[in-house]
Amino acid sequence: MALKKVDGVEDAEVSYEAGSAIVTFDPDVTSPAEFIGELTRLTGFTAEVMEMTDADSTSTSDGSQ
Repeated sequence: MALKKVDGVEDAEVSYEAGSAIVTFDPDVTSPAEFIGELTRLTGFTAEVMEMTDADSTSTSDGSQ
């Protein structure tokens, strides 16, 4: 999974059917903008932050190419 290859991403639960992911990350190492950019670079998919649930995780919605 591409998101887990990004420095600072600790966990990523992806639902391809729902087109979403829950990402847990270390905010001292990365940010949603950084790992979304890396996701796009690695896969061609785009994403946006839907909801921040706490200081170190976020939900994203994946868009298709």
